[in-house]
Amino acid sequence: MKSQNEDYDYYRALSYNLPKFCSNASWYPNATTLANNSTVGSNIWGIFVNTNNTIYVADRTNNKIQIWFNNSISPTQTIQGNLSEPNSIFVTHNGDIYVDNGAQNYRVDKWTLTGNSSVPAMDIGTSCYGLFVDTNDTLYCSMLSLHQVVKRWLNDNSSILTIAAGTGTAGNTPSMLNSPFGIYVNTNFDLYVADYYNNRIQLFQSGQLNGITAAGAGAGSLNNTITLNGPTGIVLDTDSYLYIVEFNNQRILGSGPNGFRCLVGCSGSGGSASNQLLNPATVSFDSYGNMYVTDTGNSRIQKFILSTNSCDETTSTVDPTTTQTQKEQITSTEQITTSKTLITNQTCFSPKITLIPSTSTLSSPIQFRRSQDFYIVSLIELNCNNSISIITHWTIKNCTSICSNQIQVDSTIITTSTELYIPARTLVYGLYELKLTVAMVNMSSLTSTSSVYVQITPSGITANLIQYGTSMITRGTQQDLQFDPGTYSIDRDNNVLNAT
Repeated sequence: MKSQNEDYDYYRALSYNLPKFCSNASWYPNATTLANNSTVGSNIWGIFVNTNNTIYVADRTNNKIQIWFNNSISPTQTIQGNLSEPNSIFVTHNGDIYVDNGAQNYRVDKWTLTGNSSVPAMDIGTSCYGLFVDTNDTLYCSMLSLHQVVKRWLNDNSSILTIAAGTGTAGNTPSMLNSPFGIYVNTNFDLYVADYYNNRIQLFQSGQLNGITAAGAGAGSLNNTITLNGPTGIVLDTDSYLYIVEFNNQRILGSGPNGFRCLVGCSGSGGSASNQLLNPATVSFDSYGNMYVTDTGNSRIQKFILSTNSCDETTSTVDPTTTQTQKEQITSTEQITTSKTLITNQTCFSPKITLIPSTSTLSSPIQFRRSQDFYIVSLIELNCNNSISIITHWTIKNCTSICSNQIQVDSTIITTSTELYIPARTLVYGLYELKLTVAMVNMSSLTSTSSVYVQITPSGITANLIQYGTSMITRGTQQDLQFDPGTYSIDRDNNVLNAT
């Protein structure tokens, strides 16, 4: 049994989200489209959402990895180079990106987030339609055409692959697979496989090559309450319930204490409407429980917002007594964003805030001259079914020494619910934290904050020897010529030049 500290360290090491869903959890049936074929090409397949809610997509049409940071509406980074129709993708907690490159290059590549270079991580003879890295740094690949799942320990210099599931021949016995797609490895190193043509989810317990049918038809099935038709994706939640992508039935299924039920795409037919899917391939959850689906037949990525998640007990994803202290000590992230306790016995979650410009840290702030006006603009995403009323509050702290001196926001500084306007010559030289706090009305526990750091720097003095700084003057022999830089020079940072 893990100790509390071991349990904390384990979950901190996970790169993917393990949401806690209640038995009545539901999602809004009408999805929003994150990306369509103009962004991610046609026949989109693999998607991964990490614990920071960064979204990674394997763009197999354009041979790229597309990345969305900070709830952006379009990709903020693209990685490409010698990729061949990538189908699947997995990102580890240290930011390494593993991507299928098997169509013509017959391998899995590892990229760093900088995207400058890649190295082979696994040599294979075909494409991987599912990738997974477990907490023991073992990389798994599901080989559709070879009817097998293989694995390799990443800390071993040997390139030898070990069979994790399947015999290499298509079949429906407990030891066989027929066109495996998505895979998932749980905390006990048990392997779940979406066994497409056998219309089942196979569970291979750690070290076992004979599988148990966890969902779908099959002798010895753990759960025969659902009939599957072409499963291609499988993920689990924190309670080990299954979430299955049904490619041919155009829907996402979920299990729970009362068995299986349809979650999204439940109209009964495939299509392109916002409540429909057409041959969905994979699914991934963000930290709020929102569901991202690669809607392959429609060449789009659909986001289904979590609507209801009401439990009899209250659980928290963070410790409210330590969150603020930990966040204030962070100085190396691009943007500081904090959220208070996420409570699962209500249908609302803390707002998500993106500040623009956002790429700043305490050690690398955004620089503005004191003579400049500037704006900080926010994008606020509400995750609440009960209310859309919010209270926003901007604060400014001087961080030249430590971020503790709060500045009084006077009438010259204009604030709205989404913008902060700093006129020229308002802030003195120094380093500042500009923080936005957003709270849901009548739900003070649902509060989020986001900060940017700015450095106010000197603009410099424009030296003028004469009035208006004219570069050429004409004077007669009877006229005096007086040079007075102390009077005629301009200090753009102050209304009056201090000639001393």
